[in-house]
Amino acid sequence: MRLIKKICVENDYAGSNWDFEKTTKYILDLDGRNVEAGYFEHYKDGTLVKSVLELPQSYGCPSKCGFCATSGIKNFYIFTADILMQLFEYLYTENTLKDHKYVLLTMTGMGDIFYNYDNVERFLLGLKDYTNVSVTLSSVLWNAELLRKVELLSSQIRIRNVQLTYITDSDERRSEIIPIYRQKEYLLDEVIAFMKESHQAYYRFNYILMKGINDDQQDFKNFARKMEDIKDKVIIRISKLNETEASKRNHLYPAEIEVMEKFHQFLQKEGMNSYVFYAKKNDHMNCGQLITENKEE
Repeated sequence: MRLIKKICVENDYAGSNWDFEKTTKYILDLDGRNVEAGYFEHYKDGTLVKSVLELPQSYGCPSKCGFCATSGIKNFYIFTADILMQLFEYLYTENTLKDHKYVLLTMTGMGDIFYNYDNVERFLLGLKDYTNVSVTLSSVLWNAELLRKVELLSSQIRIRNVQLTYITDSDERRSEIIPIYRQKEYLLDEVIAFMKESHQAYYRFNYILMKGINDDQQDFKNFARKMEDIKDKVIIRISKLNETEASKRNHLYPAEIEVMEKFHQFLQKEGMNSYVFYAKKNDHMNCGQLITENKEE
């Protein structure tokens, strides 16, 4: 592993409990592949709230989500538990995180836990001695079996969030935007049934709001109806779509901030815990984006 470049920026945010981020992106050479990992410091009114490490799970991703920069990478290479540990230890040491009270490790970079769960689990179990680290896991392909594995894992490591991506209840639109759903069944009803019986409090739906796709009142009502039985168990993050070359290529555009706020108010009235999440400027450091997007193959 070799560091190619380190890029640092600052940005204002709308979020749940922080409003300013210092971002450091690392572009690393792993066996000839340019891989990105991130370190973020989140502040609220000038006070550090938490430190965050973001790691990839693979190079490329079979899901090919139409809004994600990773979809432009043709190749797919799974990272072993050893590689993940190397990436983690590099960022953890580089930023002297042993001195930080709370560190959040997000497995939300390039890739999806669905395709690499065994390696991710082995890696996370190797972090038991890092007592200041909690974990967020994310996927577009959650199912009851995978959620059950994570629940067992949560008895051994600290899991802060299990994040589930939500786009739309329209099968046709959803499969156009996330092509893997043409091959693998979308199991939201199964997931909701599992969550209904779960005693865990770490579930979060990431509703990526897109203009003309899922931003009208009927979309909001359909989503609320789906969440009715689990609304006391989940947090809804209303995320602005971060534009990429992929999103432009697929004619996907972010909804207006006013629409995000309207959705937030609607969910609050429906008794759901929600918040609006977006960066105030596009610095290409945000969810779904890659600095190296135009250079990947």
